[in-house]
Amino acid sequence: RARGFESFIRRFPNLTICMYDMPDNPKSTCKTLTERILKDNPDLLGIFVANANTHYVAEFLENSARSGKVLLIGYDLVEKNRRYLERNIINYIISQQPEVQGYRGVYSLYRHLILKQPVKKNILMPIDILTKENCAYYHPEV
Repeated sequence: RARGFESFIRRFPNLTICMYDMPDNPKSTCKTLTERILKDNPDLLGIFVANANTHYVAEFLENSARSGKVLLIGYDLVEKNRRYLERNIINYIISQQPEVQGYRGVYSLYRHLILKQPVKKNILMPIDILTKENCAYYHPEV
């Protein structure tokens, strides 16, 4: 996710990208990391979190002087991310429909092992961009 995002952004030479690694235990160190990101980048316009831990960054941003001034984008519509999305702290959530991914994986395994049918090596999945306005209506179907 992060490498794909970085590869895409590098196409725009007027944009600067800074990569930071979130530690394995984000709750204990996310505040420190987010403070450092904001200090190191006073003109920062946005933060992209390439996993479901976006709510840790949102929690700090909500109580900072930069609240509402930094666009926050993350992955996965977990409940904590949903709450921050509804309060406009997280601006966008990218969802990969995990229920559909799981179903398609198990179904492909069933077709291969039980039915002895050929299966595709790659199954392309759409992504959904969720906002405050549309997250209440988001129910990916299996």
